[in-house]
Amino acid sequence: MPTDVFMNPKKHPSDAALRKKLGGSYKLFEQVSMSIQFDHDGIGFEWKFSKTSGWYLICLRKKRRLFYLIPRETDFLFRMLFGPRAVAAIKKSEFSSDIQAKLKSAKKYPEGTLLDFEKSNFDVGSMLKLLTIKIEN
Repeated sequence: MPTDVFMNPKKHPSDAALRKKLGGSYKLFEQVSMSIQFDHDGIGFEWKFSKTSGWYLICLRKKRRLFYLIPRETDFLFRMLFGPRAVAAIKKSEFSSDIQAKLKSAKKYPEGTLLDFEKSNFDVGSMLKLLTIKIEN
């Protein structure tokens, strides 16, 4: 089980600290974050603290939350919530069977349908396509 990192509530981690903790996984996050900033205006990042998971990073477009990055030791949890229109768009799109299966078994909340990804099932191209669907819907 991955361990939580950045548990000190007094100061959020620096980019260098995040890079060090994520190790090789950082490159995946960096590719997605750089691409989304290049392709869409108004993208920003904000650190938040939780007593249970420590510091986590939120990607926002203006005030809308696009994804959550919860750092783990040499790994991460990448979370996205999708509303009904976005879920319908994902179902109509050509995604891998893994993503379609993940969507079918996803937890549903009043705020939306939750999809979680880790380094082991993280594909940069698919994440960018999912983010584009989220932004457009």
